[in-house]
Amino acid sequence: MLDLERYEVRPPQLGVILPGQVHHWEGVRGLEGSLALFTPEFLVGGPDDEELLRRLGERPWVDLDAAGHERTARLMGDLAEEYRHGADGFAGVLRSLLHVLLVRTVRLPGGGGGGSTGGDLPPPRGLAESSCASPVPPGPPGSPYGSAPSGSG
Repeated sequence: MLDLERYEVRPPQLGVILPGQVHHWEGVRGLEGSLALFTPEFLVGGPDDEELLRRLGERPWVDLDAAGHERTARLMGDLAEEYRHGADGFAGVLRSLLHVLLVRTVRLPGGGGGGSTGGDLPPPRGLAESSCASPVPPGPPGSPYGSAPSGSG
């Protein structure tokens, strides 16, 4: 039950519970799975992340097919491993993996998006600019990005 709405638990599924929502497991026994708890502040890096959370809250319980289950289980395993090891930079890696998990969840049929395309989420910032037809300006001499044009300096 999530905010007084009942959802049948039929693994494999992915559930999203947002802050302030009330949930209760009723009559469920013998289930195994993974859980990722995080605050919105941990994830949110911009308006796209806030929109992701809002859309996931609209359809919080998603059935997974075999491929979706495998992909989700792999990501959850990566999240758990990164958290356990706690190596330098692990918080950024956790944020990135969590973002991937949420974007892929929105893409799922019934996941708050439009299926495989992710619905009407805007293209990632920087992608449109980097895919333009004009060449990338050359870098400084000795740079792996090319050499500076003659007369510059």
